[in-house]
Amino acid sequence: MMDHTQGQQQMPNDTLVCSILNDLLSLEARSLLRRLAEAEPFVEAGEIEAGEAVRRMVAEQERDRQRLAQTLLDLGGEPRLVASDITSADLHYVELPRLLPRVIACQEDLVARYEQAVPAVAEHPLAAEVVCDVADHRRAHLDYLRKLAASLATS
Repeated sequence: MMDHTQGQQQMPNDTLVCSILNDLLSLEARSLLRRLAEAEPFVEAGEIEAGEAVRRMVAEQERDRQRLAQTLLDLGGEPRLVASDITSADLHYVELPRLLPRVIACQEDLVARYEQAVPAVAEHPLAAEVVCDVADHRRAHLDYLRKLAASLATS
């Protein structure tokens, strides 16, 4: 992800905002939570509710990703193509509790990146609203995933 604090005066506001939105979209596209939908982690009988909650988070993340992309288009930007993250190719059919530490670490990184982006887009109302909303969703996902990991570790 590029450093958006350097050269900020040289870039027009919309260009900077589009760059930030593109960076966030790239992170979303490579998110491990998103990969869980494709990986179909193994969920034991007592973890069915947890598996459903993860699927709901994945769906919400996809809606947020689409919203970021639409905001980028509305500002005259164009979403960059992002290569798949091959480091997550080993997720298929792994037990959900074993995957959660990696997913949590990825969500922590996403939250940190959104927290950096919020002040950088603060003066652009449309982008600020979307980035703040998505940041709130990522924080809620992170909180839930941490609680889920703790509850599955004790069961």
